[in-house]
Amino acid sequence: MSTHPTWCRQGHHCSAERGGEHRSDPLAVTAGPHRLVLTVVQPVGRVPAAEVRIRVRLAGSDAEQGRRVLALVQHLASVVKEVSQ
Repeated sequence: MSTHPTWCRQGHHCSAERGGEHRSDPLAVTAGPHRLVLTVVQPVGRVPAAEVRIRVRLAGSDAEQGRRVLALVQHLASVVKEVSQ
C-alpha cells in the first residue's frame, strides 16, 4: 500500500497504489473568459510536478492570434524554467 502525500486527493483520482500517480484536487482560477487549472501530480517513485491547463481567448486576425500564441508559449516557457530551477 502506498503512503499518500498530504495533498493527494486519494480515492479514484489517485492511481499510485496501482503503479500510477498521486493527484491533488485541481486548483482553478477563472478571469473573464480565461481559465487556468493546476493539479499537483507525483508518479510513483518520482518527484511531484505541476500539471497545468490554460485556456486563453485569442483576439484579432489569424496572423495576430498566431503571434499571440507564440508569445504566450515563450512566456510560459520562461516561467516554467524559472520555477523549475
